[in-house]
Amino acid sequence: MWPSLPPAAATAFAIIGANATIFALWRLWPPAWRLLNRYFISVAAYPRVFSLVGAVFSHQTVAHLGMNMFVLWMFGTKLHDEIGRGDFLALYMAAGLLGSFASLSVHVLQNRLFVTSLGASGAISGVVAASGLIHPDEKWTIAFLPRSWQEQLSAPAWLFVAGLVTFDLVGAVVNRRAPKLDYYAHLGGFFTGAVYAYNYREKKRQERERNRGWFDRVL
Repeated sequence: MWPSLPPAAATAFAIIGANATIFALWRLWPPAWRLLNRYFISVAAYPRVFSLVGAVFSHQTVAHLGMNMFVLWMFGTKLHDEIGRGDFLALYMAAGLLGSFASLSVHVLQNRLFVTSLGASGAISGVVAASGLIHPDEKWTIAFLPRSWQEQLSAPAWLFVAGLVTFDLVGAVVNRRAPKLDYYAHLGGFFTGAVYAYNYREKKRQERERNRGWFDRVL
């Protein structure tokens, strides 16, 4: 697919295209609504296995879609270059699926059967967590700020990830009766990304150990 594009860009464009297509169907083609309502939105009162996957590709507003796809591009392309397409897609879908499942489970357990959930936020959270925890000491900052501000507000990647997790944990507690965001989907995604990052770093450590000479191992 798109041989002239770098692999990471091609993968990102494919995901963005899939999300944009589903968004257009929601907005522009009413005959698709029956299918979309069945398989592309997670409804606590009517849980369906495929809807946990389909909801990852649905968005409610242009801003919702745009923000998620922007973060995908900013973090996902770099992560893709490091771990490869197969691992990236597996991580993206696993984080999205676990995020959807976490959200659905909490709403059912709390008897909030009227709640619906959709969006790629769980998958995106997994990508962000993996990016930040594979290289935890890498400096991150806030995009769109003046360069002088970016330097002042930079911090280790792990601290940004910890801040995002804390935000969702606090939000889930404070807004538990009327959640404004799908905090549990985010947390499920962060958990998936963290597990992937741990296993990836451990695999790389073992590879380095195997590749060291006997003299280095003795020392």
